[in-house]
Order: sequence, then C-alpha cells, then structure tokens
Amino acid sequence: MDNRDIRVFPPLPTELILQILTIACASSHDVALRVSLVSKWVRHASLQYVFATIIRRAGSVAAWGTNGMLPRHERGISHLLPPPGCGALVRNLWIESIDMMSSPGELSIFIACPNLENVAMTAKSLRVLYSSITFKAKNPEPRAVDHGNANPASCIRSLTLLEHTYRYDWHFLVDFEVELGRAFLHNITHVRLLDMQQSAYMPLEHLPNLTHLALPYLHLRSNRIGDVLRLPDGILTREALHMIVLTVDEQEWLYKPWQYRSVSSAPTIASSPRKRFQYLMQKAKERDERLHFIISPRLGQPHSQEWAASSRGGESIWTVATRVGRKEEYADALPDAFPNTNLRFTTPMLPIPSGRP
Repeated sequence: MDNRDIRVFPPLPTELILQILTIACASSHDVALRVSLVSKWVRHASLQYVFATIIRRAGSVAAWGTNGMLPRHERGISHLLPPPGCGALVRNLWIESIDMMSSPGELSIFIACPNLENVAMTAKSLRVLYSSITFKAKNPEPRAVDHGNANPASCIRSLTLLEHTYRYDWHFLVDFEVELGRAFLHNITHVRLLDMQQSAYMPLEHLPNLTHLALPYLHLRSNRIGDVLRLPDGILTREALHMIVLTVDEQEWLYKPWQYRSVSSAPTIASSPRKRFQYLMQKAKERDERLHFIISPRLGQPHSQEWAASSRGGESIWTVATRVGRKEEYADALPDAFPNTNLRFTTPMLPIPSGRP
C-alpha cells in the first residue's frame, strides 16, 4: 500500500468525526484521555470528560523520598492545580487531606474549580472550603486562572465525608450561613458518611434541604431501645428525607462478623452472612419505606473507585437502592457461610474471666 494513501482520519465530515469522538469520550474516562492526546483540534471535545471528575489523593509524606526526585505520579501529595482553563470543567472532586500540610494546595484547588457539584472530602477540608468561599466573597475578581461562580460552593449539591466529623467542624459554616445567606449548607441535598466509628455526629439540623442520606451500618451504635437497625434517634421523623441508605462494607461484613453479632440470635441466621443481610432488609422494609440496605463498597473495590465510577456515569448508591428495592435475591451475591480465615483477625477478643490476671 502506498503510504500516501494512509490517512489519520477516514474521509468523513469534521462535524461527524467530532460527534463520534464526543460519544466515545462520554463512554469511558480512559477513552477521553486517549482522545485528548490525538491532536489540538479535537482536544476541546474531550476536556470536559477528562476533567469532569478528578480524584486528588494524599499519600504518605515519606513517598516524596529522601532526594525529592520521585516521578510526579509516585509522589505522596497530589494536590496539583488543574491546567489553565480546565478548573471550570471540574464537576466532581474527591480530595483528601493530610492535615495542615496540604491546606494551601486544597485552597487553590477549590478556588480554581468554581463549578463543583459533587465533592468528597475530609472534615479538615470543610474549613478549607469555607476559606475558599470567603475568599471569593471578598474578591469578586479572583486571582485564580478560571473565572466562574462568585461562590465556589454555590453549585455543590452532593457531599461525601471521608471521615467522621464533630460538631465544631461545622460551626464556622453555620456562622457563614447567618452572615452571608444560603451559600453551602442550604444547597446540600445528598450526604454520605463513610466513617462514623469515632463520632456519630451528623449535621442534620444545618441541612434543611437534605433529601438523601447514606450511613455506614456497621459503624452505627446500638441505641437505647436495642433497635437492630441502629438508626440514630429522630432520623425517621425528618419528613424532608426521601431516602435513607444503610451501606454495608462487604469485606467487613464477611470478615468481621462480630461487628453485627446482635443482628439475630437464631442459629440459621447468625451463621450466614447472606441470611443476616436478608434479615436486615426485611426489618428495614417493615420499619419505613424510605429505608434501604445495600452492599457498598463491594469486595476489593475502594471507596474512591466506587465514587469515581458513579461520578463518571455509573450507578450511584441511590440508583442501586432504588433498583434493588426490597428484593431478597439482592443478597444472593453474599455467600451462605463465612469464609475460612485466620482466627486471630476474625474472632473478637473474649472477656477475661474474673479472678484471672
């Protein structure tokens, strides 16, 4: 074949080629990354899909190495700004924090991304987000490279908290609401908490428009009435809530059964992770039509991976809860018996009998 007959693109109209590339970019983030490298004239068709969902990880400081010459993708701190002109394209942001060391980078990211709609962050990042809000309020023409909404939190509707929070983590945002009006808390409609082991606090009183709430079931504490669902007091009295999802980490469900030993004393249920899950689904169905039990995350799938897949067009936990409804067969994905594991890691420590050291 004559090399002169080889063409980069088939002889199609430019508009049709762009449409094909746009559909391809929307189908997969990896495809969007590849398309963005094809040429300058098709780059703009992929940018919104490349930067719509961004995950900023915060690794160990030791990952920098002793000489500081590690490649960028291997460094522990990844709080780098998006390229010029791309911050305004970011809609979904997962951002981790390593205390005060990463705060300047986080602040710059929030300022550079004025159109965020879905954010996953730590409790420490709440204060950084507040700082970005006040910065925008005091600087109508910010020094950031991207110009967008005057308030970087004005579009945020969905919030995922990567760790537990305390009441004082929210007080400055509450004061900000009083001072400058509805900027953040009143706009939040969806909240998911991933960790409630150290603190069971939920800022429900500051989220008047919250309609969807997801809580980690295995982290909830037994309440005073011994409710097997472990629902926080007063949560079902909130009429604004349309859906309450209790998530079950599949790995903890299978390998740490002592965390829910009070689910049922019946031997046939207690010895089967599948039947225990079905038992809880039935209890939720009997209690309130808004309650749903789902497995999330699945075994071997980190929270960040699940979140990214959902943000890039996959099923969200709300969609999964709606789809599976109260179907008992949903639990069939779980084994009928607990896997054989090392008892040192799966058996809870037994109490020492009295009279023994």
